[in-house]
Amino acid sequence: MTDWPRLADQQWVQETNRRVEAQESHRSTLVSVETTDENALHSLDSTLKKTTAFMKKLKTLSAASIPSLIDELSRLNLSKFVEEMAAGIAETKLKPSDVIPIVDLCVAIASRYPKFSELILAEIRKGLPLKRADKISNPAKLRIDVRLLCELILCGVVGKEGLQTLGATLSYICITDKGEHSNVGLICSLCRPVGWQIAGIVPSPEASEGVSVEEGDLKVNEAITPEHRKVVNDLFSNYHTGLIRHLEKACAVMNVVQKKVKRHERTRGATLQAFS
Repeated sequence: MTDWPRLADQQWVQETNRRVEAQESHRSTLVSVETTDENALHSLDSTLKKTTAFMKKLKTLSAASIPSLIDELSRLNLSKFVEEMAAGIAETKLKPSDVIPIVDLCVAIASRYPKFSELILAEIRKGLPLKRADKISNPAKLRIDVRLLCELILCGVVGKEGLQTLGATLSYICITDKGEHSNVGLICSLCRPVGWQIAGIVPSPEASEGVSVEEGDLKVNEAITPEHRKVVNDLFSNYHTGLIRHLEKACAVMNVVQKKVKRHERTRGATLQAFS
């Protein structure tokens, strides 16, 4: 993690710095939130018709619907639905493009209902593999859940317990997959959007050209300490080393097979010529 400067994609540098600024802004918002004013909540609209309508919309979440939900959130008293909101968000089938808007919504909810933070973490944990005996039943959902958890940590919605959960999940993903490396797609899906924030990773430019980047050119998210970033970086680096060895062995096996096939073809060709 000390080899600077590094080669990076200019667009990635800009996107990452903008995202870190947004994450730090969310963290500042949540840190500055005062204790919930019950009187203020009681002054908001709590009619069954409107709160029920809001919850129905929450169960069909998409990036396009988030702004209106955040606006409605500021006018409604949803204190009786906090647990249901957490479950609804965690269970929704999200696309990668939905994650950041969903996190914006989670920040808005957590700033008004503090207990939402522990509830959303508890719901997300239900679908994460945390112990060696666990199995990955839905890789696509896991990919979204891990990305969502990363963003919730980086934005300050979940704190120390969320970080511990992320560490346990990434350890499972990397350590239990030393043979087949079937989780490589999941790990790669994290590297561009949050790899810098959680592991100090600078993705190689996709095109042949890139820009030289110094460490100071990239903004740092303070939600994750350098020590935690190094732990994740070591996990990913060891997984990458294992993957390279796996591919080298596979290539060696393929080369042996190809040589046997060519030798068989030459032998067969010589035999046919002898009988012709």
